[in-house]
Amino acid sequence: MRFLDVEPRAGEGRRILHRTHGTSIHILVEPAAEFFCERSLLVSMAAWIPAIAPLEIKTGLARFIWQSAENAHALRNRVFELRFPSRLLEEEGTDTALIELFGAVKDSPSVPAFLLSVGKILLPALRDCYQAYLEASDSIADGPTHRFLSLALSEKVEQIRVFEDWAESALSGNPELREGALAWTEAVGNRLSDVGGVGVAPSASAPAAGPLSGSKT
Repeated sequence: MRFLDVEPRAGEGRRILHRTHGTSIHILVEPAAEFFCERSLLVSMAAWIPAIAPLEIKTGLARFIWQSAENAHALRNRVFELRFPSRLLEEEGTDTALIELFGAVKDSPSVPAFLLSVGKILLPALRDCYQAYLEASDSIADGPTHRFLSLALSEKVEQIRVFEDWAESALSGNPELREGALAWTEAVGNRLSDVGGVGVAPSASAPAAGPLSGSKT
């Protein structure tokens, strides 16, 4: 979700709408990248349900997957509203590497590595993106986005807390996996930084860099 005061460069895959109210110009930006990130993350979470033993985590993941699916649905619908009458949703464009990273955690080397990288890196990235957008955008001009992003933000805060608790529990039961989990989480964080992160700044063009070090694939 990019909040800009200029038109995107050719090929960036972003559409920016300028809406004028009196002497003020409100800029609405299509949240397409966030839709793809949420979708990739929920697929990654679903992939780990069979491999995780505690029933509490299985059921908790299922609830978080549902929340991400609802948020992705709202994000996609908002893109369609801003593009009306078009119902086409473009591919990721320059955000390809970012979205691939959200899908890459399904290949985490262990359960603790998966829980730690999601709870410490990816969920906070989405939380900070949503928070920044809510602070930077106009609540009247972009009221529909504010309505569902406020809920999504509160859900991300809860998800981060729970994932951190799950990760610590998993590491306590498997201390031999701690070093690898920390290394994997650092690799995910570094890759997120390399591709420009998730935020309201202009999207950097970052090519896909292949599997992360330590990936199961």
